[in-house]
Amino acid sequence: MAQRTLLLIALGVGLAAAQLPGGLGDLSNQLLKKPCARDAIEGDFQDCLETSELDACKEELSKQMRDECGEAMDATKLMRFQKEAAQKLLAACKMDGDATDCATKFANITGSKGMDAAAAALHDRFASEKGAAGALAEKMGDCKDDKETCMEEAKKAMMNLTGRAVSDVEFKQELMKAGAAKAKDVISGCMQNATTEDEKEACFSSMDAKMEAAKASGKNVSEISNEDLRKFARKGAMGDMAEVMKACVEAAGNNKTAKKACAARPDLKDSIAMAMGKDADKVTDSMVRDFLDQQAQSDALAMLKSCNASERAKCAEEAKQLRAQASGMDLEDITDDFLEKDAMEAMFRELGDKMTACVEDAEDNETKKASCKMDMVKKDLKMAALSKMDWEPSMADVERALEKAAESKAGQIAKDCQDSRHECMEKLRKEAAKAMGKKLEDLSDVDVERLNKKSAMDAAKVAAEACFAAKKDDVTATCEDPFATYMEGRKEDVPKDDTERDAMEKKMKVEFAIDMQKDVMSVCFEKASKTAADACLANFTDQLEGVAGTLFAGADTANLQKKMKRTLEEAGRQLVGEVFHACMKAALSDGEKDKCKEEMEKKAEVAGIMEDADDVAMRFRTKSVADAVTSCNATKRAECKKQIMDELKQAGMKPRAFGVVKKLAAVKAAAEIWAGCEENATNSGEKCLMLASQELAEVLGAPDSWNETADEVKRLGEALLNGISTVLRKLEKVDVDAVTSGTTCLDGELDMLRTKLAAGAAAFDQANMTDRPANLSNATINLKGCSLVDGKAQYAAAVLAAGLNETEMSMLADKLAEALDGVDLAASRRLGRRLAAVTDAYADQAVQECAENDATCGGGGGTDSSTTAAGGGQSSTTTAGGAGGGISGAFAQHANYAVLLGFVTVSVLA
Repeated sequence: MAQRTLLLIALGVGLAAAQLPGGLGDLSNQLLKKPCARDAIEGDFQDCLETSELDACKEELSKQMRDECGEAMDATKLMRFQKEAAQKLLAACKMDGDATDCATKFANITGSKGMDAAAAALHDRFASEKGAAGALAEKMGDCKDDKETCMEEAKKAMMNLTGRAVSDVEFKQELMKAGAAKAKDVISGCMQNATTEDEKEACFSSMDAKMEAAKASGKNVSEISNEDLRKFARKGAMGDMAEVMKACVEAAGNNKTAKKACAARPDLKDSIAMAMGKDADKVTDSMVRDFLDQQAQSDALAMLKSCNASERAKCAEEAKQLRAQASGMDLEDITDDFLEKDAMEAMFRELGDKMTACVEDAEDNETKKASCKMDMVKKDLKMAALSKMDWEPSMADVERALEKAAESKAGQIAKDCQDSRHECMEKLRKEAAKAMGKKLEDLSDVDVERLNKKSAMDAAKVAAEACFAAKKDDVTATCEDPFATYMEGRKEDVPKDDTERDAMEKKMKVEFAIDMQKDVMSVCFEKASKTAADACLANFTDQLEGVAGTLFAGADTANLQKKMKRTLEEAGRQLVGEVFHACMKAALSDGEKDKCKEEMEKKAEVAGIMEDADDVAMRFRTKSVADAVTSCNATKRAECKKQIMDELKQAGMKPRAFGVVKKLAAVKAAAEIWAGCEENATNSGEKCLMLASQELAEVLGAPDSWNETADEVKRLGEALLNGISTVLRKLEKVDVDAVTSGTTCLDGELDMLRTKLAAGAAAFDQANMTDRPANLSNATINLKGCSLVDGKAQYAAAVLAAGLNETEMSMLADKLAEALDGVDLAASRRLGRRLAAVTDAYADQAVQECAENDATCGGGGGTDSSTTAAGGGQSSTTTAGGAGGGISGAFAQHANYAVLLGFVTVSVLA
């Protein structure tokens, strides 16, 4: 490289020094960018810094960039080159083992003098770790020994740099960063020479890039995928952009106008275009903000990681400075809570890569894998949780962190995988399993689809946040569409029907807003009191309201307030339910489960949630079922229901309760689609009802279920549309569903169902003879008919039980489920008659989600309005929430369906 530099000097390639500082001015318009060996030029600059004066090296760099690349160098670009070269030189200096003058050399190159000793020590560690990847790549590239020897020498160099022992896992991570740095340089060179879309796309499968990555990382070429190359290019661009932004913001000083202008620099879009293989004019302003924010978060985390416990406070202040410089934010806007939220998000992204390295190192050693989870994850959680000094993360905290890490991996796959959806989902499964420390077969279809959906929602939420940030500085800023981003992440086509697309988009935007609120609450609800939590939330109010305004652009003030109220309530309940669910899944004893309930009640109090623990858990379960079913492919929905049911059972749900949970889930999902559709006055009311009925059938698995629940869906939809708080109203009946092995609805099975339920009610009464519950002397069994649910005949009934308390209702439900367990509902054994064996018996107190101001919802005050007519006849109507409803399934085809569905009064007491 030195010979090449001398040759250029001899040729007299020059640029007047007066053109170096300041902005690009007219100079940029006079230059035509062209392909060049940028990495070689950067190498020359680094070599020059080791032997020559800074100003001379800067001048030579400017000459080379102008003449070879057609690119003018302003003061900001020069500072970026300076700092990156200085970081690499600092790291290389420390790696050589004699670090006496390393810091001084670094300060001389960057001009970073005048810091107090504590800050200087922090920045020295931060800068050397930032430069480690490049320095390590050079060491691996220059090594002429066999791979094992080269890696041993490189590991010793890393220990010299850090001044401590470096684990095999940590070293493999650093090697992977080195490989990424080398691959990024090759891809950038490839992109500069590419003149067509196909040539640009080919850069992401470049064998040269894979070979460089493999050599620097110690991996085999076959282990470097095309997805890896895309990730390397993207992350490399983020790093480059952050250094440009820091230099620009530092130069702007207190000039806010100049600081705002930094994010509008054209070279930032150029970096993204180069990393993604697209033209710069296709890069939106919000994409720039997204890239800058992600790297700013990572830089802040890197600063925090470089600290020991005694430096924690000082380190946080320096991390805030880095965050502000790399993103262009005002320092005063970065509160302690904001920094903690950032640190957590960056830690989750990094954790996926760390777990992957740890699991690959462990191979089949389950003890090592367990150590990855317990030791490494706990350490990272404690480091990022700035407000919890003496916190010891639980197993549930670890599992939630691993799921977040897997979501990050899922997001990377969604961005980088160019194969079919099925192939991408299988790649997601593989990467997520490593990130969570699980076996491949341990991840169900529900797990994979849920991770994909959550990552797609996160991408949509980030798009909205980035758009708000961009438009805050420039109202004309261009933005990515959050809904389109979500659908791209899901690897699914946007609905072609305008009404369907509109309804789905409005529904999903509410979910994006809820997810955004949950991110904030995940930090604030860790506070010790509601007062502290409210103060934390207040730090994010402007941000949350601003992003909501971006998501719900066009909504008037009243409508926006309704949405904010709804999303705030939903987010709080979802987060508390999510924490409880994770805790119950991790609990190994009844004592631990009781502890989970206590913790949930405490968190609900901090969150200001007035509902009892059972209702919060019920809401989370209904949301889980709806998400699982609607996320899965139509051909897999039945299996996905079974998978989510098994998961909920593991987390404490009684198996018999799944029927009520599923119905609540279906009604809520349908109501959300209806509300989204009705929000647009130009949408057809009839079309909105059709979309809602389709959503209901999708979750229930029953195509003929609308008539029975239409009024319930519309009532709940009206509440959601108008921002009215909802309550879960427990009704005075037990809903029963008997799922059978049969595939046809048959007449006689209802008689047997009635008989078995009467026996169950009698068993309940017998068990409670000494303390007989009131008003159960004439329980009414309401047979609601049969329908085909996921292809199986399912028979439904309700047992009215006015006067029972919740404990007694639960006991009655136990007896009813026991009475149906495994029985054959076939009324006779005629030759060739197929069995109608009950495979799943669901029975639980009926629940309806109602607007809090709707006194008649659910039959009014929790009482059922279904009645049995005098003289043994039957009521012709049942109000919403009642036991009756529409006639569904095969029974609607029978002329005598009125008899078959007759309300039967059965005396269960002597």
